[in-house]
Amino acid sequence: MSKSRLLAILLAISAVGLLWVFLPPAAVYSQGVGPGHSPMRAGNSPSVALIDINFLFEKLPHFKQMMDQLKADVERAEAEVKREREELTKLVQRLESYRGTPTYKSMEEEIARRQSELGVRVSLQRKEFGQREARIFHNVYREIQDEVDRLAREVGFDCVIRFHGDAVDPERPDSILNYINRPVVWYGKDRDITMTVLMRIAQRRGYEVSQDNQGNIIVRMATPRAPERPPVPFNMQR
Repeated sequence: MSKSRLLAILLAISAVGLLWVFLPPAAVYSQGVGPGHSPMRAGNSPSVALIDINFLFEKLPHFKQMMDQLKADVERAEAEVKREREELTKLVQRLESYRGTPTYKSMEEEIARRQSELGVRVSLQRKEFGQREARIFHNVYREIQDEVDRLAREVGFDCVIRFHGDAVDPERPDSILNYINRPVVWYGKDRDITMTVLMRIAQRRGYEVSQDNQGNIIVRMATPRAPERPPVPFNMQR
């Protein structure tokens, strides 16, 4: 058997296998969605879903609030370090004028001590800020994971895959390269649960969700919490 013939047979077998994996079993689930949203195919129970994690990080207000606070703390620390370094630079410049005097040695020791202390402080602050940033990402990601877990158990998903839903910019080579390298080549829009998860987290936290004139999703921290709203239907679409 020729190599080309063998390759064709293997590709055919792989295609049949993928169809078997992704074709869902008989119906146990139905849903209601608002106008303009794509419903799941009637009579089918979804088995595989996709979620855009980057989109959720971008839209969740408490993540942005914590990152903004971290950024402000980093900027304050950097300003303090800059001020300290400027003072040390001035001391070094003054040091030369004391060369050959008893004061020279004491000033030199003071400069060395302060430089060492500053280096240690900068190193510890970098570690602290890195740990804070990691905890923020970890905690918000766990919150997303927990919501996905609840939704998957309710609907009956076997697997939820991460993907990137950003539109490709044909004028930017890096955007095109990222688009080509995406692991998910095609998906049905009804498999994207990103908006469903966002709306459920927003409802759980009492956030307000709206759209601007360009259709961009805006999520805000609400003032007084609204009365309990009905559960978010699966599947909301972006």
